[in-house]
Amino acid sequence: MGSPRQTPVRRPARRRISPAGLAWVPVEAGHHRGVFTRKQAMAGGLTRAQTAYRVATGVWRRVAGKAYALAAEKPWPHDRLHAMAATWPDATVYGITAMAYWEPNAPLPTGSPVHCAIPHARRPQVGLVPHRTTVPEESTAHIEGIRVQRRIPALVAALAAMPAREAQSLLAWMIARRKVTHADFARAIIAYAPRRHVRRLRSYLPLVAAGTASHAEFLARGIFIQHGITGWATNALVRTRRGDPKSADFLFAIQRLIVMIDGWAYHGNRRAFQLDRQDQNDLVANGYSVLRFTYPDLKERPADVADQVRTMIARFTPDPRRRAQSRQAHAPP
Repeated sequence: MGSPRQTPVRRPARRRISPAGLAWVPVEAGHHRGVFTRKQAMAGGLTRAQTAYRVATGVWRRVAGKAYALAAEKPWPHDRLHAMAATWPDATVYGITAMAYWEPNAPLPTGSPVHCAIPHARRPQVGLVPHRTTVPEESTAHIEGIRVQRRIPALVAALAAMPAREAQSLLAWMIARRKVTHADFARAIIAYAPRRHVRRLRSYLPLVAAGTASHAEFLARGIFIQHGITGWATNALVRTRRGDPKSADFLFAIQRLIVMIDGWAYHGNRRAFQLDRQDQNDLVANGYSVLRFTYPDLKERPADVADQVRTMIARFTPDPRRRAQSRQAHAPP
């Protein structure tokens, strides 16, 4: 007696996924500029295998953390921040990353991950660095569903996280553009929860109060006050011969005299040296006189600095009698 005939098992045909199906995203993506997580996609109806297929074939690209977006869609400028919010809904854009959001032209590290303040312990994710701290609600802005630390608290957190030289460069950039006040900066230091490098942060308070962008400028300000030199403004906006705006460390407007303080941290390379000389020539061509002093000048020869500035002020201060005679000569008969 022969063995019974076995019926072959037919496997179901593999269903091809339509392009429209591959372009599907969960509804949460509409709240975060097209960014979503695999968990949200599975809650919307996809299986684990379908999400894995989209990741493996490059239909989805990882943005940061646990968040993805359609690879065919053009990336948004702040999609990594949306990825943070999708990965950790209770996180806040923090420190250096928050400063880059508010001030994209500031001298900040490029290509850095997203720094997040989060109240609970979290492991770092791809492109996300958690900081276990809480940002008060009054220091938080809500933008497109993202929690972002406000500008001055973010500045304080960034200054504490950056190396001293880079931190001073950022602070100088903010002071020169009058983007920080002493009162706001002091309040932000008091509210700064991690208390890391607080002593260094407090050392910046006199610079912010004086409106000087560096310790060298603060020292020059003290020399002017000690020797009774008045009539100057710090970090004043002036125009070159071509109309380009430049920041003068000290400007004596009546005399059209500019005093620049050269620090190695900001002028210590060939390009900076070239730009400084080019700017000085343009300012002189526009009718300004320029004096330049270095930190050793201010520290070792303060009296000579004050004497040179006073000499220039006396030379270029208009004579009231000469001005009156000029007006009389040009008066109509």
